[in-house]
Amino acid sequence: MIMSMPMGGSAGGYDDALHWRVPLANGTIIRTGWRLRQLCGTSKFLPLQPFQAMSKNFQIAQLDEVPSQRCPCGFTRRAFNTPDNLVASIHLVDIQVDAQTHYHKKLTEIYLVVEGEGHMELDGELHPVKPMSTILIKPGCRHRAIGKMKIVNIPVPAFDPADEWFD
Repeated sequence: MIMSMPMGGSAGGYDDALHWRVPLANGTIIRTGWRLRQLCGTSKFLPLQPFQAMSKNFQIAQLDEVPSQRCPCGFTRRAFNTPDNLVASIHLVDIQVDAQTHYHKKLTEIYLVVEGEGHMELDGELHPVKPMSTILIKPGCRHRAIGKMKIVNIPVPAFDPADEWFD
């Protein structure tokens, strides 16, 4: 049985505000929904995405199978967002009509529009985007996507939820 409590060390512990990383003997790290279970008051165990341990020189994730979570732009599926990977992460984001303007003090983001059309608001300027449009967003740039779209977002360094800022 997997215990739903922090394990400590580099492999176990908080993954983000809602999940725990639990290392297994075979090198797999299980992201559990214990914090979500705790916060929602349910006794149901909520298993989430398995990640290969970073002791290997690679990781593989199936973005369409990663559980989605709310973000300022809509809903995101984040991969490679682990404490032992500080280089970059990748997100599949469903942009919603209520996307919020925000910025990052440390992150640079690269957006790739894969579905839909709309606009990117970048430091108050609107720029039309469509599939295969790419946008490089540097730290400090106030930004949001406008329109129903699906994008791939590559934050560099890896995404840090503490680096989302709103005016």
